[in-house]
Amino acid sequence: KTNVQTIDGVTVLTHPSPIDGIVYFNAYFKLDVASHEDLSAYSYLPNLLGSLPTKRSLMELLYDMKANTGRLTFDIGSTSIPGDLDHVEVYLMAKASVLKSKVGDAVRLIKEVLTETDLTNKDYIQPLLLQIYDDFRNDIIGNGHRYAMRKAMSSYSKEAFFNEVVDGLDAYDYLADLVKNFDEKSDGFIAK
Repeated sequence: KTNVQTIDGVTVLTHPSPIDGIVYFNAYFKLDVASHEDLSAYSYLPNLLGSLPTKRSLMELLYDMKANTGRLTFDIGSTSIPGDLDHVEVYLMAKASVLKSKVGDAVRLIKEVLTETDLTNKDYIQPLLLQIYDDFRNDIIGNGHRYAMRKAMSSYSKEAFFNEVVDGLDAYDYLADLVKNFDEKSDGFIAK
């Protein structure tokens, strides 16, 4: 049975689990996306969160994350109403699995990563984007058919369009251009 409660003005849904003592949770933050390019830029934000320093050094942050969470990751996702092809809402998601006694630490870390990550440090960002680009290129080489299907589906619904822009050939093209022209385009990327 799903329980609905409000904690500090936030609606929280809880579901009972047979795994006692471990808490799995997702936090959703709605994003206002103004353009196709903004959505492509936002699609790389989860790769940067938790991989860049905050007010603390990256090593201190990573140590804290390892010591206090089993898993803490970020992702971009969307929701839509089944049958409604014209509307989609975009979210930044924080996903964690922690011991029940460490939920407060996970919330603290999510808040720190989301509000204090240094997204202006090009010396950290450029190598991360290059690594993402190389992994993406290799995935396309091995799974070209999947990317072709995603591209073909993108004109049929907003959700399929979302998937193409954040994890398809459009996303790859955006990243390839950003990596190739990093000195000229990095300020615009960082500003988004």
